[in-house]
Amino acid sequence: MKKLIFPAILAVILLSSFVTSVATTALNNDLEKFYKHMGRNIKYPSTASAKNLQGNTQILFSVNDGKLEGLKIENELGGTCDVEVINQILAFNDYKSLENGKYALKVTFKLEGAKSDLKNLNIETPTDYAPLALTIVGYAGKK
Repeated sequence: MKKLIFPAILAVILLSSFVTSVATTALNNDLEKFYKHMGRNIKYPSTASAKNLQGNTQILFSVNDGKLEGLKIENELGGTCDVEVINQILAFNDYKSLENGKYALKVTFKLEGAKSDLKNLNIETPTDYAPLALTIVGYAGKK
């Protein structure tokens, strides 16, 4: 009997680790598609880089049964940065791959060589929203 207990416990531990790993990987792969789309398609707006505008914008949205809902600018950066993010959220066409839920996407627009202050530094994720984050790097405009 003692010989069976150890292998049984080991099997339970290994199985539970495997299930957790698969669930986490599935969620990460789903978000990976979203992040790849956003990272490849969001461009630093020329109006923002010309003004050396940098900082954070936060966009809230929900996914319900594969459909995008409740898109809202929670923290506006300006310089058409917010519009650029919203356009790419709307252009993403695979919300069926994401879990149902509320998401808060914080996008940091950062300029190499800029000496301007970053706006909206202390953005907090609203309660009940899953935080997502992305950084877009551009080059400072000449002044």
